[in-house]
Amino acid sequence: MKSALGLVDSGAEEEGTTERGPLALTVDQVMTRPVVVVHMRATLGSMAHLLRRHRISGLPVVDDEERLVGVVSESDLLRRLIRTELQRVFADQAPVPAGGWQSRATAETAEGLMSRPAVSTLPGASADESLELIRRRAVRRLPVVDSDGHVVGIVTRTDLLQPYARTDQELYEELCGEALARLGVDPGRLRLEVEGGSVLLGGTLTSPELVARVEAAVRDTPGVVFVESRLRAHAPPLARKGP
Repeated sequence: MKSALGLVDSGAEEEGTTERGPLALTVDQVMTRPVVVVHMRATLGSMAHLLRRHRISGLPVVDDEERLVGVVSESDLLRRLIRTELQRVFADQAPVPAGGWQSRATAETAEGLMSRPAVSTLPGASADESLELIRRRAVRRLPVVDSDGHVVGIVTRTDLLQPYARTDQELYEELCGEALARLGVDPGRLRLEVEGGSVLLGGTLTSPELVARVEAAVRDTPGVVFVESRLRAHAPPLARKGP
């Protein structure tokens, strides 16, 4: 879908610049808060109850100072039950290896079951950096911690992919109503087209500085993946010669 505003300036547009912009969205804009956490001494039953009650698939684990120390996932609980059953079935046929999975298979609290150290992120981290962290560490969610290690939220892959799910019309309205409005620029004076997350800008503004600010504001709008700018500034008036 393409969304566009007419260009008031009737002059031909000059060749402009093309640029891919970073995703400006930060974690604190999409994270869930408050977040459901459990203490490291929480029991398996209490954790299973919380997962079911809140319809979530993971729980950050905190210590006595409420600092993040690990994460327990729904998969951790399931694996614990499966391993316990396998241990019961094969206990008489082969010795059980010490440590590793054995300790987690017999864990009775979050401390024994959790994955550690927890992979976490900060509220001010960018969405694209956090997505890369999720991909690299093969996790589904990231607890969000403050500078003291206290959990202030949680963010999932779905949360971080939210900007990419915007329709062209939604992105167009965001650009008009937020990015350009903040700079005092009337969208009706520009050519603005959005297609597949790519933005085409055209028109004439009052100064090179304003052109640069508009380009930056559009480029940094969450969901914009590519910008082609044909914006230009008014040429300065010619100095009048004296008599």
